[in-house]
Amino acid sequence: MVLAPISCLLPYRPSPQTMHPWELFVKYYQSKNGKAFVESPARQLSQSFSLPVGGGPVTVTPKQSLLWAIHTVLKEHGRYKRGPDTEFKALVCMALNEQRLVSWLNLLCKSGTLIHPHYQSWSYMAQTGFEGALRILGRISHLKFNLPVDLAVRQLKNIKDAF
Repeated sequence: MVLAPISCLLPYRPSPQTMHPWELFVKYYQSKNGKAFVESPARQLSQSFSLPVGGGPVTVTPKQSLLWAIHTVLKEHGRYKRGPDTEFKALVCMALNEQRLVSWLNLLCKSGTLIHPHYQSWSYMAQTGFEGALRILGRISHLKFNLPVDLAVRQLKNIKDAF
């Protein structure tokens, strides 16, 4: 009651916004200029015809595969207005299918420009880089998965194809 009349004089401290894990991947994609990477003509031709970009052997780095995966999920799920939960699940399924979950998470966790603005300096992520969890997840890296990546949009695609 007493603070109500003078509350406009107090400094404004916005409550910390919670961030969905998918949003962190999208910020990584944007910070690495992912759209320009996947939309380059040489890269599109390479992807379409499974050809090497520079004439050398086809070696896809974890960063390249992560940018492609994020782009694929954004493209597939974006047209059906799916939420961050379904997009994040699709990315995790894709990572498990390609046996790249640990390498993709490692890229994200080592990106200081993303971690520092979104995690407290004392947090597990900022202090350790998620190393313990990545070690545990590494135990499933050798397993073969065949999870559906488009489960959330499959019915919507089928409905569209029916018309």
